[in-house]
Amino acid sequence: MSARLVCGQCGGFYGSKVWGSNTKYRRTIWQCNDKFKGEVRCATPHVTEEVKEKFLRAFTSLLEYREKLVENCRLAQKTLCHVKDIEEELEELQQEKEMAAKLVRQAIEENAHRVVDPETWQESYKGYLDRYQQAVEGIDQLERQKKGRKDKNREMERFIKHIEKADETLTDFEEGLWVLIIERVTVLIDGRLMFHFKDGTEVQVHHLEETPFHSIQQKEQVTMQTG
Repeated sequence: MSARLVCGQCGGFYGSKVWGSNTKYRRTIWQCNDKFKGEVRCATPHVTEEVKEKFLRAFTSLLEYREKLVENCRLAQKTLCHVKDIEEELEELQQEKEMAAKLVRQAIEENAHRVVDPETWQESYKGYLDRYQQAVEGIDQLERQKKGRKDKNREMERFIKHIEKADETLTDFEEGLWVLIIERVTVLIDGRLMFHFKDGTEVQVHHLEETPFHSIQQKEQVTMQTG
């Protein structure tokens, strides 16, 4: 769970610790890895295996709005995961890259076969190289954005399928489900947990001895936070 638990105060990850390792009271807890670093200690509490039960409660709360949630996920896919605009920009930059490369080759050929002013030629040559490099860097950046959107689309598709097939009476913690649909879980100073699902939904869960769960969304509707 460590890779998903985040301190709500400093933003650092939680790590597992063993308490009472040589006693019958041995148990594993998770606490902020940076809790005792620096002058100011993080006030967020440690958490125990009860995180798993809270996850089940948070996940169950999502299923109350299953149809609306899937609808919003589909809308988010169309809005956030499309790549047509990126592909159009890539095509333009590819053309710019080819043109700049052509100008570089022409400049080299000109310098080899004609008498040119060195300073003028160097200035032009450098300008062509700069154009080429900017195009290459722009293409690399857009390719990363394209990959990120496609990865997000696949991630949301898997999320949707699990929501559609999920059993409303899920009672056992499943590590695979946890990894698949949880982006992160923020541990707040008062002990509440904020579950951030990979579709953008956030669900807040209080201590188990208090209310079973409390979703930050209104009960009447599910509001997707896709920003």
